[in-house]
Amino acid sequence: DLLADDSESVRFSAGSALGRIGDVAYPQIMQGLSADSATVRGAAAHAVVWIPANSRPAIHLAKRLAKETDNETKVAGLNALNRIGFDGERLLALLLPALDSEEPRLRQEALSGILSLRPNSRAAVPHLIERLAAEDPSKRKQAIDLLGRMGYDASVAVPKLITGLSQADEEEKRSIRNALVEMGPASIPSLLDSATEIPLAKLLGETWQADCIGGIGIQAVSSLTNSLKENPGNGAGLLSLVALQKIGDKSPTTRQVILPWLEHEQAVFRGAALSALVASSTKPNTLMPRLQAAMGDPNSLVRQAAMDALAGLGSSAK
Repeated sequence: DLLADDSESVRFSAGSALGRIGDVAYPQIMQGLSADSATVRGAAAHAVVWIPANSRPAIHLAKRLAKETDNETKVAGLNALNRIGFDGERLLALLLPALDSEEPRLRQEALSGILSLRPNSRAAVPHLIERLAAEDPSKRKQAIDLLGRMGYDASVAVPKLITGLSQADEEEKRSIRNALVEMGPASIPSLLDSATEIPLAKLLGETWQADCIGGIGIQAVSSLTNSLKENPGNGAGLLSLVALQKIGDKSPTTRQVILPWLEHEQAVFRGAALSALVASSTKPNTLMPRLQAAMGDPNSLVRQAAMDALAGLGSSAK
């Protein structure tokens, strides 16, 4: 039997050949998946890559994997089920235990499988949120990294990630912030909400929220301009202005949204809007009259923002 050949390449080729034959080879594939030899079971798993996800061998493989003790066979089986788009809920039940394996290849297969679940990976999110509370920091990091890579599918986990920052050490804080950036626009609503309880003056300085949104970059602009329309006088609105300054989007639409904030009754918003406007302008030197007028603002925050902008213009400010 070639499925039991001493050569790994021969075994895998034999398994693949059985899969390509089609349903007439199903009995032989099923027999291989149930063999006493782990070597044969692993080779037979390669046949499943070539057959439908709802076929008898694929379903049989999933049942066998629930009790499989050989790591190499588990890797081959999970890889096969993942590649054919096996039912996400049933596959997830096999992938979650593999996350805790001491075998690196099996853990990696579990990670890849979760990210590739059909129709999407949302089914894994509640389990990963629960994993954020694990005592083992490696398990928490694993969950953080996975949630970050899921993007919108994991948006419900963003508040939990943000809450976790208060108890995390520096290394884990970096992981969480990186995950929030990797999630892109999905994380922005919660990032903005987290600024509503922060003193406005503090938001003008360096904050992790602004750094995260700045890291998301141009993809964040639409959410930020919408926020400016919805949050006329709170921390979310101010953070949106600060983030727009960091991103420096040059579109006319962004500048039009910023302009009304130059007349805001609170100086902290006027100053942030001025800085954001300069950063968004394709020709900052054309803003000279506006900057000079801001130098006469009764509030020092606005005057400072104007001076900083003028200094940033360099020779064009003369």
